[in-house]
Amino acid sequence: MRRAVSGEQRDERAGRVSGRRRDALALLVCALFGALLATYPHLRALALRGEAVYVADPDELYLYLPVGADALRDHPFWLEDPVPPSGGRTMYPWLQLGPGVLLARLLGWGPLGVSLAWRALAGVAVGGLLYVLLRQRLRLRWLALASALVLLGDVGVVYGKPAVRQAVEVARMAAGGEGHVGGWPGLHASWRLISPALSLPWLLLTLTCWLRLQERATWRRRALAGVSLGLLVPVYFYAWTAAFLALALWFLAEPRRRRDLLHVGWIALLVAAPALIAGALAKAGAVEGWLQRSDKFVPIPRLSNLLWPKGALACAALGLAWVARARRDLLPLLALGLAGLLLLNHQLVSGLQIENWHWQYAYGPALSALLVLLGAGALESRSERVPRAGRVALGALLALHVASALALRDLEARAPQSRLASECLLDFRAQRAGAPPLPPGLVAGERDFVAAALVLAQRRPVEHPSVRFSPAIGLPAWRERIALDALLRGLDARAFRAEQEARMQGFFSHWLGDAAERERRLAERLRVFHATREALEQVLERLNVRCVGLPAGEPPPAYLRAGWRRLEEGPRWQVWVREPRS
Repeated sequence: MRRAVSGEQRDERAGRVSGRRRDALALLVCALFGALLATYPHLRALALRGEAVYVADPDELYLYLPVGADALRDHPFWLEDPVPPSGGRTMYPWLQLGPGVLLARLLGWGPLGVSLAWRALAGVAVGGLLYVLLRQRLRLRWLALASALVLLGDVGVVYGKPAVRQAVEVARMAAGGEGHVGGWPGLHASWRLISPALSLPWLLLTLTCWLRLQERATWRRRALAGVSLGLLVPVYFYAWTAAFLALALWFLAEPRRRRDLLHVGWIALLVAAPALIAGALAKAGAVEGWLQRSDKFVPIPRLSNLLWPKGALACAALGLAWVARARRDLLPLLALGLAGLLLLNHQLVSGLQIENWHWQYAYGPALSALLVLLGAGALESRSERVPRAGRVALGALLALHVASALALRDLEARAPQSRLASECLLDFRAQRAGAPPLPPGLVAGERDFVAAALVLAQRRPVEHPSVRFSPAIGLPAWRERIALDALLRGLDARAFRAEQEARMQGFFSHWLGDAAERERRLAERLRVFHATREALEQVLERLNVRCVGLPAGEPPPAYLRAGWRRLEEGPRWQVWVREPRS
């Protein structure tokens, strides 16, 4: 009898070990597929150019890479503002950008490899955590694997519209169109840097811990749920605000878990306290208008700018009915989806604009995972009755989905914006190879030249998109930099006015106010332009502007005739340096 029991125990133990190995293999498959999708544009560039250099869009080129490249060289364990010469605080969190910086430095990839490191880490983390999340609620391993692959490859996940958006984009691609790409890469939004690609793993970790707590409450699970929630605070504003509201909704909807959720809340606040205090100090120490000029915390009419994502709302309604009736174990996912949708129009209560659309990075993945789990769970309950032909059809659909995901990623990798952003860095490196280094001091001129100088030469800009986001540059200083940069590019008053009028109609325009307020601000910029032109030499000396990059082949502006020396006439830029005063 004893031998029989021991044999059964050995068989059971062997079965558990075998199951863990198979789960590990499935997790590895998901992690590798996530890494493939995330880094595919880099692999394509490697095959075409022999170098895995890829920059998706201007945000990555102008905002994230300067911060990452600066940290890579001198301080990989913290981030600094790439605008002021002395550095200082930046608005970007280390938990998003820092791990990729460390990986690129460890592997010796240099500034041009930071984006690849970011995407590789995002792909592995999102792929692996998606499998872990889904496996908690799916008994069949193959079904959890298939569901994770579906979510990884679906272009509608971020929007809470799985399957539907994928079908639309595949149809457009088959018809010879570019879908949502155009000049801006916009298909696989899950892999956009820095959000959601580098914040989504932290959100998935929180949801995984929450599902385990909903299944069975122990002190360990309460602690993990609270710590994972608290860690969202130093990662991403839109993720943690949605998650804390989701915790409150979960608390209201689940009376039997209220005591557990109170513990989760205080643990999360304890973990988040350092980040909340640091954020408050940073906001208090920043210059006036810093957040508002990027449309953060801008007062707007309460009934304006309302967002109604029909697909996500339909997904939420379906999930609410299904979860309330039969799947309360998925309540945390539903709570996060509803929280994100509520915050999407928080201006009804707050009267503020905070680039509200960013909350799609919370509600979209939550609702998409919820919908896939509901469908997969229904299939799992009937899996024994699915005929062989049905299983073959499901396998064929999965293969088609994976193939279409790669095809859409390939289409996205060829977007004109991506090509131009990548070529900017490559052209700068090629032109500057063997040339004298740029002198220390601020650089100005053509925007891509300044962007490349920030990333590859570690110089600081006069005017650049990163200046808008710098907590150290106040509005008067910013206006002066805008005017100075325009003068150094050779613009006259008429061209400057036209350029500023166009920029005021673009992104981040809520803070500029109504038509009368915009005209007042435009007049102020023109006044500063004329004043800067009159005192050009003094302003150049005070800001220590030492270098200007202008398009090659164009006649140089008149101011370059005195006190400036042409450093090089390259294939893309003519580079001028200002001689220091003796």
